[in-house]
Amino acid sequence: KLSDLFNTKFVNTGILDLKSIRLYDKDLNPLVQSDRGPADFPSKLPEELRKLASGRKGAERMKRIGALWNWNNQPFYSTLVPLGGLRLIGYTEVVTSPVFQLKSLSQTLGLPIILKGTSGKELLKSGDWDQAEQESFSVVDYMARSNTGQPALAVEALEDFSELNAGIQDIQVKILAIFAALIFLGISGALWVLRQALFIPVAETVKA
Repeated sequence: KLSDLFNTKFVNTGILDLKSIRLYDKDLNPLVQSDRGPADFPSKLPEELRKLASGRKGAERMKRIGALWNWNNQPFYSTLVPLGGLRLIGYTEVVTSPVFQLKSLSQTLGLPIILKGTSGKELLKSGDWDQAEQESFSVVDYMARSNTGQPALAVEALEDFSELNAGIQDIQVKILAIFAALIFLGISGALWVLRQALFIPVAETVKA
């Protein structure tokens, strides 16, 4: 049962914030979805991921792909993992929260940050934000978008430009680079750990 995977040590010990697991056949038709996760969560492949997956042929279909997307003003990151080894039999979609993977963004940037959903709701605030805000630091904002161009997650950072030669654009580029690196490394590590617990048993289920 897919929902049992929410109770594994990989989720309970905080390796990743798992939101949903979905199975598809090799043509990306939905087969089954975990019954745990956000209420009324969509049951089909996000358009952002479908756009990347559609039209692939041959060995391209065996490559893992991922996409940032937005639903109900909340950001999600989906990774589509092929099943079946050398013979494709289907896909597993692992849906996680990118906010969880970005907890170390403030420390890596060396700046106070806030992460917000597309409605403006605060999702994460670093502990040094309030003090920096009182000191009238300048706000540098960056909107993370999906591959279809839709807003997905807002990042705001505070910087004291009086002692810095770099401009706002330089900070935005730095946020983008570190944002992408944290998402990639976090998801890649989580999927590596989950391989034995999830993908091998799921592949056997699809074969059956």
